[in-house]
This record gives sequence, C-alpha cells and structure tokens, in this order.
Amino acid sequence: MANHNLIGLESMLRSTQDTYSDLGYQSEPFPYTTASFLEAHARLFGLTVASAKTAKVLELGGSYGGNIITQAFLNQEAHYTVVDLSQEQIEGGQAIVDELGLKNIKLVHKNIMDLDESFGKFDYIIAHGLYSWVDDQVKDRILDTIRDLLEDHGVAYLSYNTYPGWHTMDEVRQLMLFANRPHPEAPQRDQVQRAKYVASMIGTKIMQYDDLKARNKKFLGALRKVVGQADYYVGHDHLEIHNDPLYFQEIADRWEAKGLTYVCDSDLTLSFVDALDKELALSLAKLAPNDRIGQEQYLDFLLDTSFRKSILVKASQDHKKILSKHRGISSITAEVLEQFHFRILEGESVLDTIPHAPIREAYQYFMGKEDTFTFDDMLERMPLAYREDLATIMATHMIEGRLVFSCHPSKLAAYKSNRVYVPTETTNFVAALILGAGQGRVVLGTHDNEAAPYINSIDLEIMSILNEPKPEADILAAMEGMPIYDTSQDDYHELSPEEYLPIGLSHIERLGFFKKK
Repeated sequence: MANHNLIGLESMLRSTQDTYSDLGYQSEPFPYTTASFLEAHARLFGLTVASAKTAKVLELGGSYGGNIITQAFLNQEAHYTVVDLSQEQIEGGQAIVDELGLKNIKLVHKNIMDLDESFGKFDYIIAHGLYSWVDDQVKDRILDTIRDLLEDHGVAYLSYNTYPGWHTMDEVRQLMLFANRPHPEAPQRDQVQRAKYVASMIGTKIMQYDDLKARNKKFLGALRKVVGQADYYVGHDHLEIHNDPLYFQEIADRWEAKGLTYVCDSDLTLSFVDALDKELALSLAKLAPNDRIGQEQYLDFLLDTSFRKSILVKASQDHKKILSKHRGISSITAEVLEQFHFRILEGESVLDTIPHAPIREAYQYFMGKEDTFTFDDMLERMPLAYREDLATIMATHMIEGRLVFSCHPSKLAAYKSNRVYVPTETTNFVAALILGAGQGRVVLGTHDNEAAPYINSIDLEIMSILNEPKPEADILAAMEGMPIYDTSQDDYHELSPEEYLPIGLSHIERLGFFKKK
C-alpha cells in the first residue's frame, strides 16, 4: 500500500470532501454500533463495562450524525460526540441537533490526525465505514485514537472490508475505475453513472454466454449488487481514492501492536462457529490451536468473508485473562444469560428449531409480549430440569441473531386502537429528520437503531393525530381528504385513508415509538 506524505494526505482529504459535496450523502443508523449493543456483547464475554444508559460515546467519521442522533434522542442520560472532517456535514448535522434541541450530543469539525487525549475519554468509540477508506497514515491514527481516548473499561467498534471475500468486489472496483480512466476530471456524479453503465453492460454480455455465466457467477453477483446501489454509496465505496481491504489476521496484528485486543465480531456466527457446526469448529481448532484469530481467519477463507465489524477493548492483563476463558458456546452458561433482557426476533420460524415442547411453549408465550423478558422469566414456565437445555437453545439463538439481547429492559408497545399514543416530542423528532433539517441528510432510526427510510409524511400525520389515544374511526376522520399515493408499483395510484392506515400504523409500530397511556 502506498505511503502518503502530508501533501498527499491533504490532497486525498480534499478529494474525499469534493466527492461528498458532488454526490450528496445520507448518514444512516446501524444497530450493531450502539452502546447498548456493544455493552451486551462485551458482557457476554465476562467483561465489566460502562452502562450504555449513561455512557460517553464518540463516533469517528460520523458525517451528519445519522448513526448517533436517534440514539441521543432515545437515551438522553448518555452523552454523544461526533467527529468528522467535512465541515459541511458537521454544520448540517448540528442544524438537525439544534432543531431538535438535544443537549446531549455535539458535532465537532476536526481532522482525526489532530485528536489527542485532551479531547477527553470515552466509554464507547465507534468507527464504522471509515478504516478501509482512508490513507495508511490515517488508519494508523484511528487505532491510536481508539487506544488513547478509550476508558480503561471502554469498548470500541471497528468495521472494515476484508479479503478473501472482497477480491471479487475489487474486480468490480477496478472495472469501474478503468471505465473512468479517460475522464479523470469529470464530476463524481458522472463517473458513477458511467461506471454503473459499464458494469451493467459487461454483466449483460456475460449473461449471453453460458460458459461465461457459469465461470463468472460471483462476479455477476457483485456487478448486480453495485448497479443496484445508490449513487452516493457507489461513489464513496468504489470510486474513492482508497478502498483497502485486509485479511483479518493482518488487521488483528495491527491492533495488537497498538495495545488493543479482540472481543468478538458483531456477527457472533464468526466468533462462535461451534454453535452452528461443531465438526467445523474442531477442524479449525486443529488448524490453529489456542488461536482465536487464526481460527476466525480460516473461517473467513471458508465463508469468503468480505466485511467485518470487530469489537475491541484495551489489551490489559485483566481483559486478556477474562477473554482467554472463551470456549465457544459452552461459555454462555445459564449464569451468563441471567444478566440479559431478551426479545424474540424471528417470530414463529424460531419454534421449528426447538426440540423440547416445554421450551417451545415458553417461547411461544413470550412472542406475544411487548416487554423484554429474562432467562428466569422463561425458566419459570417449565420444569427446572430444562435449565441447561434452555441455556443452550437461547445461546444458540443469540448467536444466530434470533434473540435480541441487552443489559437493560425495554418496552415496545404494539398498536391497539384507543390504547396507545405517540408523544409530541417524538413526532417533532421524526418531523425534523424527514421534513426538517435532516431531510436528505440523515435516515431516521428505530428504537434499535435500524434504518427506517419507509417513514413518510403521511405516517407523520398519523403520529400527530395520535398525540393521545384515539379509536381508528377518529384517526380515519382526521385523515379525510389527505392526498395519499402508492408509489411502490409502476401503476401510481391514490389510496383511501382506510387502505393506508394499517400500513402507516405498522410503520410506526416498527419504529417502536408507540407509548401506552
């Protein structure tokens, strides 16, 4: 990889800012970057970390703050700081925060190269979609910043593109760069359109020949994926100066050299392979005995992994001693599970994975509940003899992503006519993001910080009507005369309030913003 001097670095940074300005950019929320998510995953491994409810959180390269703003609104006892190089995006994000009147978040225009310990210490540090897209000098500084600004019991999140899976996407990137080689001065928007056109044309030609289609199956899939992505994403992800994937072992060596150590991947299937395939786990253990990093690197070769979301802590002796006790799924005992609050994510399909009738019946009972539940709540609904079986099943579902787990209870009210409402401050929050200063800049997040681009102005009207509980007849009466159009199909047509209301209510329910009176 090329080493840039400061002049080269400044040139690269200016180019990146020009790209954002030309293409625009929507800053999105990501559920696996929240302090609550990171706290729970660190505690799963036995680590003692700060409560997400009152934590100090720093995001590096946070753009307009779209990943943080919903978190800050929903957790106003915690404190959030967003740092980004783009003055335009920081000012745009600050305008959103000012419109919302949030006092627990600040956006700072600053070069990461200038951050030092005088900036303060943080319980959680997030660097999503940043590391692979910067110069080696900045990559180095990101790891220094995490180490220096992280509290001793802090947790960091670092995402990055990885080989071997990114090799195919590298081919697409090189094709797109080659397509623009004759037009180096063209605006980024034009370069993206040209790159997409060429990618589409090459894909179409491959599809015309059976032998090429069979031989280039992965390449075709990558072409389709890129052509279907938003222009700003293609421009930033594929046509930036830097997009430097690494093998997992390579980046692990880098963070170890900086005094950081690995907890797990946010996708727990990469760190608990024995939960899904015990024979494979044994094989990996033989290939890399007592070496978690080596085993996960072999797994990346097997799975063709292209992206990782690593959770890190400081490499203290205490942390290393605790993490050395990781023994796969057998480490997730009933005692470990007792500290968490759960929500079942996948509905009825999860029942097919449970062989024991009492456990299956308990799962079915909690599927219909709005509040989170605990391991003991589940255990109370079956004979005590099932305790260990329940622990194994719940641990497996956590790893598979079927069970959401947190260190804090939560209540998500389902819609019930004349029983629930949306607080006015919540409606104002949504309005600021989809119609106010946030429009076109950030994507609204749900209670779990999932992106909610489906929320529209009609949903906002319904939220405003529901500032107190009302029967559906009153909601429909208030919606009378509203122009409502279905734009999801080619046949653009108007909907009646009766047709749209169930859709809008389901949107608001997915946000998790209903409250019981």
